[in-house]
Amino acid sequence: IDGVEVSPTKTYQFETTGEHIVKMALDYYTSTPISFCMHIKTLTSAIIPEGVEEMWYWAFSGCTKLKYISLPSTLKSIGFQCFSRTVIESISFPDGCTIAYGQFYQCSSLKEVRLPSDMTELPNGLFQGCKALTEVKLPEGITKIGEYVFKSSGITSFHFPDVITEIPSGFFDYCLNLKEVKFPKYFTKIGDRAFWNCRSLERTIMSDGTIYEGEF
Repeated sequence: IDGVEVSPTKTYQFETTGEHIVKMALDYYTSTPISFCMHIKTLTSAIIPEGVEEMWYWAFSGCTKLKYISLPSTLKSIGFQCFSRTVIESISFPDGCTIAYGQFYQCSSLKEVRLPSDMTELPNGLFQGCKALTEVKLPEGITKIGEYVFKSSGITSFHFPDVITEIPSGFFDYCLNLKEVKFPKYFTKIGDRAFWNCRSLERTIMSDGTIYEGEF
């Protein structure tokens, strides 16, 4: 791909190697267009340069060979499903970056994620279908969690932050490897199918330290 024209005054230049590494050179612009590299089947890795502040939705969605992505420290927001249906194995987000819902939908190879340290919300369906993902370290400032965050993922244990009062619908829906959950201190409601088909669940730990054995 070379010199892709996206507007009369805006051109994205690409450099490719035998490994299909893509580098973007954005002059005077700080965002990627919608569906930027969507469904490029030969793309294995991508480097987003410093200066880019925004990635619009579906940027790399459907790049079924994409294993590696490097994000700049200047990135402030990422639209929904930018990395859905890729084979990214690990990713690190810069602090101050807002992440939209469904970001890693069906990313079956994802094993490691570094979330922004100042992140306050887990958006809907963030890790849905991430079957290789067994654990996630949450930033300390998380105060809100969405629905279906770990649906059909490989998560094995999870400790809810104590500030959470409601466990949303489908949060662990069909998490076949989930073995242990620690509930938040002040939770008042568990949503529909929050623990549906969690066949491996062995321990649920309540805020007062009470431990229940077996499927929840």
